[in-house]
Amino acid sequence: MITSLAKRTLRTAERRLNKVGYQLRWLPPSFQKPNAQLQMNLEYVVAHFMLFKPTVFFVQIGANDGRANDPLNRFVMRFNWHGILLEPLPEVFDALKQTYARQPHLHLLNAALADKDGSQTIYTVRMDESTFKKAHQFSSFRKDAVLSQTNWIPDVAQRIEERPVRCVCFDTLLQYAGQNEIDLLQIDAEGYDYTILKMIDFSRLKPAIINYECGLMDKDQREEIAVLLIKQGYKMSQGDMDGLAYRPPGTFDFH
Repeated sequence: MITSLAKRTLRTAERRLNKVGYQLRWLPPSFQKPNAQLQMNLEYVVAHFMLFKPTVFFVQIGANDGRANDPLNRFVMRFNWHGILLEPLPEVFDALKQTYARQPHLHLLNAALADKDGSQTIYTVRMDESTFKKAHQFSSFRKDAVLSQTNWIPDVAQRIEERPVRCVCFDTLLQYAGQNEIDLLQIDAEGYDYTILKMIDFSRLKPAIINYECGLMDKDQREEIAVLLIKQGYKMSQGDMDGLAYRPPGTFDFH
């Protein structure tokens, strides 16, 4: 009861502050450390990185169709980036192949990322003409993450489907990458991002840029990931839905 009242009070205060031009926003406490917070979005981070390395090699986990809410498509198309894109659902993977049909330097993989190679049950949404057209983008290894999408799919609980999908681990992913150093790691796994970030062996894999979805993480998880990445030398920024971590390869007056 007290927690619910506190949340309502906080939301009311936030709305009132927004009306007069102030923003009230929670950030992980680790962000308050000197030089930890990153005051840039993905577009500017990519631009800064490309001053040092114009040819970017990326890995995208949860690539979907390559278009819907995709933060990398414009970079891939304009700058001919090379990379590996993972999408586990076959019908969505077919759409991904169409999106990048003229990009032969990309490696498209019909799989999800997990802690080991094999298969795993993913939760997705049964779709028909009355369903939100992009409901497939809510598919996740976390059933509760799919069930939370009632704003878009009011009857989502009645539409849940369980499907086995192929999985690969980071070791297998690095084999696909070959000798390429992964410059940018993009993660959009609908609530599974926390688990994926915890899987990374930073002694072997340390991308300059990590962009991930944090909207379905609780505050403790956001703080834990912030501590993990800041210890690895990243600067951090975080919005309501996405987190961004960057290890600048140089300065050029970088702040």
